[in-house]
Amino acid sequence: MLTLVEAYEARRYPIDAPDLIEAIRFRMEQGGLSVKDLVPSIGNRTACTKS
Repeated sequence: MLTLVEAYEARRYPIDAPDLIEAIRFRMEQGGLSVKDLVPSIGNRTACTKS
């Protein structure tokens, strides 16, 4: 029964993938994180813009 319900919902109510930036912002908001909190994971902004 679960398989049928999942197939029905996927067909009738598809969920699009979220915009990556919006998903990150949402998660930051939910976790009370700031840009500074992400620096250890992704680096700082100036490191990304150097050529």
